[in-house]
Amino acid sequence: SPQNLTMTSTAVAVAFPVPSITADPQSVVTACEDAELAGQIGPSAAGDELRFVELAELAALLYLSEYTHARHLYRRYSSTLSDDTTNPELHQFALLWNAAKLMIDSNYACAFEKLDACVNSGMQPLATYSDEVRTSYRESIIAKVLVGGYVKISIDVCRTMLGYAGVQGDEMVTMLKGRGWSVSGSTYLIPCEEEGNAEDEDEETEVDAPDHGDRIRELADLVGFMERSKLNL
Repeated sequence: SPQNLTMTSTAVAVAFPVPSITADPQSVVTACEDAELAGQIGPSAAGDELRFVELAELAALLYLSEYTHARHLYRRYSSTLSDDTTNPELHQFALLWNAAKLMIDSNYACAFEKLDACVNSGMQPLATYSDEVRTSYRESIIAKVLVGGYVKISIDVCRTMLGYAGVQGDEMVTMLKGRGWSVSGSTYLIPCEEEGNAEDEDEETEVDAPDHGDRIRELADLVGFMERSKLNL
């Protein structure tokens, strides 16, 4: 739509509402921060078209496991959140935050329950973003918690930690066996050592993401100014 806000980052041009966060999540974060700084959040002036800037930013940060930055984002808008469904942008942001805070606390089972609820809500773009975040979160748990952290792990515990507690059949076991894991007896899984070694190599060659500290402070100052302006009206 011509009314859609488009922000240009150093990597790609990002148009809101963002259809997906997976292609270049860092560029989505940068474009969302630019939109915040420019005051271009909320429905557009032309036609009140919904853009979901805050939601896309939260989803992209979760996808990248940037939990500290996600918490800062929530704090910038926490005073405006409620269960009021008349503002779809803030309502969907609040629903995803309900999952995010559990992810941050490593409450795996409850986090997946909330993500599943977001996916099954049918609300867009919440459902799409949440499905993408759920996949990334599952990958992160496998790589950073299970591989290297366990010699073997109960299948039932693994189901809970990876959000398969309510899934029937052998979908999880089949997925893990495809990654080189093996089954011990009928109740335990043994992680793939090669997968752990690959993860270590990735960490050694990983380039640090840009420092968002200054931008976070700038955004916090901007939101604080906006809140004070409202109080003085």
